[in-house]
Amino acid sequence: MGEGADRLNISLDDDVTSAASLKNIETISLFTTADRTVNLEGATELETLNLFEGGNTVTVTKAGASVQNVNFLNKTLESNATLDSLTFSLKDSTGTEDKLNIDVKAVDNNENDAQMADKTTTTIGTISAKGIEEITITTSGLGKDDATTPDTIEGGLIVNTLTADKATDINS
Repeated sequence: MGEGADRLNISLDDDVTSAASLKNIETISLFTTADRTVNLEGATELETLNLFEGGNTVTVTKAGASVQNVNFLNKTLESNATLDSLTFSLKDSTGTEDKLNIDVKAVDNNENDAQMADKTTTTIGTISAKGIEEITITTSGLGKDDATTPDTIEGGLIVNTLTADKATDINS
């Protein structure tokens, strides 16, 4: 790891509660089939965290201020996708301009941009951002809603609950 943008793929079989020393890695991709907690206190140059669909709860603790991007990458293109919840907290939340960009997007198996089938939804049950002043949520390639039934959500992104204790700006 060194010059350029480095990525580390981690398959989480257990929680990571102690600070792992991760130096000169800009992107970490977490793969899990169960609810997991990951302590990012030792990831000093980390900028981006990739999560993949799986219906799980992912709790990120003690992230450094450099971690400003969380990507929810959905490879489920023909049916609905779910992330039960994302909890994100900073190691030091005393700053007044902390930002978190959450990008929810459809990708193929090679992680290239893709398009979900129409009338499919991507649901995130809960997003909890602790110590973040500005949150921006963007989407791409999600299923399109059926305009003929305006009272029913049949496509796109559904976030059931967004909690942000210090948020002054929430953008989408």
